[in-house]
Amino acid sequence: MIGAKGKEILSLLLTIGILAGMLPAAAFAAGENKVSTQEQLQNMGEGSYVLTADITLDETWNPDQWGDLGFNGTLDGNGYTITLAGQPLFSAVRGTVRNLCLTGEVSGAAALTNTMASGTVENCLTDANVTNEGTFSNAYGLVGTLSAGEISNCLSAGALTAGEWGDTFGIAGGGGGTYCEVTNCYFVNGTKGVEYGSHAPTKISADESGYQTALNGLN
Repeated sequence: MIGAKGKEILSLLLTIGILAGMLPAAAFAAGENKVSTQEQLQNMGEGSYVLTADITLDETWNPDQWGDLGFNGTLDGNGYTITLAGQPLFSAVRGTVRNLCLTGEVSGAAALTNTMASGTVENCLTDANVTNEGTFSNAYGLVGTLSAGEISNCLSAGALTAGEWGDTFGIAGGGGGTYCEVTNCYFVNGTKGVEYGSHAPTKISADESGYQTALNGLN
C-alpha cells in the first residue's frame, strides 16, 4: 500500500483535485439510483447509479453478477471508496465508471475489471494491491484486458505482483486495438502503463513529488 504521504496526496486529489465531477454532488439527477451498501451495489442493472457512502465488500462479493457481457450501466463513485476483499469490482465492463476510488486486496488480474470491451472509465483512483499468481499471469492496476473503450484521468498506486513469468502494467492490459484509448493517466507500479499500443500513461514516484505530478496533471 502507499505510505502516509501518498495517502495525504490521494486525499487531496479526491477532495480538490480530479475535476469538478469528482466532488460529491449536492443534488442527484433524475433517474439516478443511490447506492450505499454492498447489496445495492450487487443489484445494479443497466441504469444510472451514484454512491452516497464508502462501501467495504466482503468475501461474498460476486464480480460475475452481470454475466459474460459485464456491467452495462453507469456508476458514479461520487468521490467515495469501495474496499475490495479478494475479487475485482467487476469481471467485465461495457458501461461507464467514473469518480470512483478503490482500495483493498485483489487476487486476480486487476482491481476494477478483468476485461473491458467498450465503455468509459474516467476520474478513478486505485491503491488496491493486485496479486495474480499463475506462472505466466500478468497483474494490472485498473483493467485486465482493454480490447475497446476509453480510460482517462486515472491514477493507479497499488502494489502489483505477477506470476513468475508474468509482467506488471500500471493501468491496463491489452490496449492495442483500434478502438482503445488511454489518456492522461498515471501509475506508480508496473513495468509500463499499458501492455500494447502507443498509449503513454505517466509513471510517477511513490512520494510527495510523484503524487504532486499527478495532481498537477489531473487538474
